[in-house]
Amino acid sequence: MRDGVTELDDDVPALTAPRTIPEAAIPEVLRNIARDLQVRPTRYRWFGVWWWPIKAMLRRCGMGPLLGPMLGATVDRDAVATLPAGMGAGEMLAEGLAHYGRAARLAPLAEWADAPNGDRVRIHDPDIES
Repeated sequence: MRDGVTELDDDVPALTAPRTIPEAAIPEVLRNIARDLQVRPTRYRWFGVWWWPIKAMLRRCGMGPLLGPMLGATVDRDAVATLPAGMGAGEMLAEGLAHYGRAARLAPLAEWADAPNGDRVRIHDPDIES
């Protein structure tokens, strides 16, 4: 039985994210993320556990003037510990965007996300939400 949310019709191709974002494209992707977060700050949750490395990339890429205190120093070290080791920035960004897309479709208000290791992790950044 189809539930209308998680299953696609056979003639509709599934959306897939690239396995990595090319190095040259990372700054533009981060600018787009920053613009979206300016308008809808709580969408950071849609990145799941990938928010923490993406937050660091946004800081390093100079998005502080756009996002201000959202890019504070808070890091959820337990959530970061669930991420696979040895991934490059483009891979982490691609995984975060894939998670963002799934969350936007299936759980836009959820505070909990599945980590790559299978754990359920609460996504909460006090730099954005008190």
